[in-house]
Amino acid sequence: MKEIKSKEVIFNRQLIRFLILTIIGTIVIFGECYFYKEDHNLDLLIIGIPLAVINLIIVLISPIYYVFDENELIIKYFFGLKEIIQYKQIYMVLTDVNYKYWFPLKSYEIFYPHEEKFPLNSTIHKCKRTKRLLQHYTNIEIE
Repeated sequence: MKEIKSKEVIFNRQLIRFLILTIIGTIVIFGECYFYKEDHNLDLLIIGIPLAVINLIIVLISPIYYVFDENELIIKYFFGLKEIIQYKQIYMVLTDVNYKYWFPLKSYEIFYPHEEKFPLNSTIHKCKRTKRLLQHYTNIEIE
């Protein structure tokens, strides 16, 4: 098993997926409207622009990266927002939290005593590194 460093930073790879989907969707919609200048293309814009904006909002409210160090987990968001979670305060970690964004995302939701603030939702993406680090620092068994 890989050695755990005193401080590990993990980038949220799900952001890349949303960003790519937003860019591809926007290019397809505007390309379709540019090459086929007919009346039915207005329907594409009416549907496509809100979907692109929703994807962009999801990117902006999602965590950028996670910092695991000896005492705490720091979840860093856009616009300078960050959530600092002391490991000793964590009392439960739920897996496969899929209800946050209308489509399935594999993630862990961390429960600890705090006030809920939008968009800070104590959720980190699910991967082998985050599971290993959560188990190591919290001593909570994660499936």
